[in-house]
Amino acid sequence: MLKPAKSTIDDPTNHFVLNYTQFKSLLENTYSIDNPIDISREYSNDTSAIINMIMSIPPLLKDRSIKNRLHRLVKTLENESSTPHSNRDPTPIEITPNWASDSDCDSS
Repeated sequence: MLKPAKSTIDDPTNHFVLNYTQFKSLLENTYSIDNPIDISREYSNDTSAIINMIMSIPPLLKDRSIKNRLHRLVKTLENESSTPHSNRDPTPIEITPNWASDSDCDSS
């Protein structure tokens, strides 16, 4: 299932935190586990680097089930680590309500 991504994962120019064998082992060891973050930390303490790596793999794969599994693993790791994905801007967004004025709500 992961074979199409092997050369990309093992390519040193990609600077992934895990090699192919470690990545495959991580997936095998986190399967059906409630708290995969503990297992992921056995491979690397940099959870955001693992999340980045996992998110870059699905476009290389064809099998929908493994893509879905990777997506679920990312969501679980994000929730457990309470760390937003590093590609997201961690700066808080100021939300200003754009409420309609009373005159905008009048029905004619």
